[in-house]
Amino acid sequence: MAIRGLRRGYRASGYIGQDEALDALRADPDAFGLMVTDYNIPGMSGLDVAREVRTIRADLPVAVASGYIDDELQALAHGAGVRELIFKADLAEDPCDAVARLAICAGSQRAVSVIYWSQPSPLQSERNST
Repeated sequence: MAIRGLRRGYRASGYIGQDEALDALRADPDAFGLMVTDYNIPGMSGLDVAREVRTIRADLPVAVASGYIDDELQALAHGAGVRELIFKADLAEDPCDAVARLAICAGSQRAVSVIYWSQPSPLQSERNST
């Protein structure tokens, strides 16, 4: 996503964990124009991230990606202040469409912060335990 975003003129920052992304946002709230996060992250859901973002900077648009979007998640996301739910299959195909929509709505030319999570490979886990 970061490479495609750069091609469209966005400055993208990627974070593996929500704490790291939220710390960066706290350190310079005005440096970001949008936050995109996965819904299913260990320790804090994407909706929890959205709620925390609102306490730091209430006007910052947040998009949440999920592989399963139902009516309940849509209602919960709306209540958490999420501006857009992105279906993960669409995110893989063209991740910048949702980013572009939200950036235009926010009038943003600033950085896009992306929080993503993936399980470490067995080799990475092995390295981290030694």
